[in-house]
Amino acid sequence: SYLLINELFEVLKERIENPTKKSYTAQLTRKTLREKIIEEAGELVEAKCKEEIVWEAADLFYFMNVLLAKEDVSLEQVLNELKGGEEAPDRQ
Repeated sequence: SYLLINELFEVLKERIENPTKKSYTAQLTRKTLREKIIEEAGELVEAKCKEEIVWEAADLFYFMNVLLAKEDVSLEQVLNELKGGEEAPDRQ
């Protein structure tokens, strides 16, 4: 699973760094991306069944990863934060 996530992230970075007119990922602006994340998060919390939850979570995951790639934030940084890594800010 982690390899698949890393592979997705690398594909997204490639599409951002070498955009083509066909690439939906490359065409997303920061504003559009943030709007999509808010939209998909709302749809996720409103999902009524497991199938909808999976669908909406996948959409949110995709847009979240595009944002991370565009902002040059690695998945390792996010996972380190989840693990309570040494560089993580204090949460009180």
